[in-house]
Amino acid sequence: MKKIKLTLFANLLVMMALTSAKSQNWIKHGTGLVSPSGVCVVDISAPSPSVAWGILSVFSAGSCGGQVPYFTKTVNGINWVAGTIALPANHTPVCISALSASTAWIATADISTNTSGSIYKTSNGGVSWQQQTSANFIDAARFVHFFDSNQGVAVGDSSVFITSNGGANWVFNGALPVPQAIVGGGTTQFLLNTYEVLGNTIWLGDVYGNFYKSTNQGVSWTVLPNCIYHSIKGIAFRDQNYGIAVASEYIGGGSGGSGGTDADSSVFTTDGGLTWSPMPIELNSLNVDDGSAKYDVGYVPGTANTFIVTSEYDSVYAAFSAISVDGGMHWTLLDSTEQHTVCAFTGSNNGFTGGYINTSSRGIYTLTGTLPTEVKRNVEQSSILLYPNPANEYIEISQLPQSCTTCLQVSIHGMDGKLWIREKLLHQNTSCKINLTSLPKGSYVLSIQQEAATIMTSKLIH
Repeated sequence: MKKIKLTLFANLLVMMALTSAKSQNWIKHGTGLVSPSGVCVVDISAPSPSVAWGILSVFSAGSCGGQVPYFTKTVNGINWVAGTIALPANHTPVCISALSASTAWIATADISTNTSGSIYKTSNGGVSWQQQTSANFIDAARFVHFFDSNQGVAVGDSSVFITSNGGANWVFNGALPVPQAIVGGGTTQFLLNTYEVLGNTIWLGDVYGNFYKSTNQGVSWTVLPNCIYHSIKGIAFRDQNYGIAVASEYIGGGSGGSGGTDADSSVFTTDGGLTWSPMPIELNSLNVDDGSAKYDVGYVPGTANTFIVTSEYDSVYAAFSAISVDGGMHWTLLDSTEQHTVCAFTGSNNGFTGGYINTSSRGIYTLTGTLPTEVKRNVEQSSILLYPNPANEYIEISQLPQSCTTCLQVSIHGMDGKLWIREKLLHQNTSCKINLTSLPKGSYVLSIQQEAATIMTSKLIH
């Protein structure tokens, strides 16, 4: 077996101090519903720092779904008012795209049967909504987005519609390239809010772990080649290359209305989604389990590398929100008391999260305080050896950095993102052996973290 030498030039981003993140707090706002009862905000569209729209749905058994024909809106970023939308029986809004305080579109569907999708538009601030009947979905509409007052796209579980005149006429544009070998039947299913739009580029994620991408406003689509095999909950991109997706795997429990337990399977990409690598969201908290499923993730525009992740439900631990200023490699807990759902950030000091609404004073959150700043570490060169690779009973890691051996951590993930092994090095040694006897044969990703930042990632064959 030959040794594999990895020469690393890690230009890492870290937090200046935990206290800067802890100085932030969420301000709670009501949605304007007079008598809220077990509903939550499932999507927010914020065309400006002061104007934002949200749509509501039923909260039940740890997920948002069910008929709630309501929207909520703010024109000053503080006070929110709610209104109703006249929809057919059993239909509910699932996605919203707003251009201004007066104009917005919603995608709706019968999500109990995943059929009968429609697009509705308001031009008078939500006073009335008109169905745009040329968008005739036979499946559930899941996504709608307008790039300007004319160009728009809407996507269902199998169908795509585009418009060039504000939705007065929608044109059927075929089906998504669903990988039938994985999904079957040529249709898939998307959870709420599993999309990201950046410029003319759109990313969608389905419950099977497939990512779909369009670079021309939805006119043509490709299915990205690296499926992660877990339900994708939220997607956020900093630019056309770097993005984070929060995903989860159902691991059991629950019956009836009691819900179940999901495990975190979050990932990141540096090439626009062509390849994804595991990115465990570790919070180091007694109140929140690191493996808890996440609901959404959002990039904060105007910052170099700041993301915020939310979680609205866990069967054992608290719901929470957390922040990362180094592209998701290290996370700091913002709170563990509120059930946050979707993210919508418009700038470094502007943005919203939705939430679970159990009182008239909850449902929308804005973040106070200055976002943590970032500093660059000095470029550090190190040479790390892995031997043997392919490995059998153990893998030896040598020539580890001497500067901080006790703060090194080794993690081994499956290609599907599942964490198999994690060990912290407790002694001042520059080498270690990791026992692999509990590891099934296959391919894995081995990573080494130093002070919560990843300094090495390598493929491991066992």
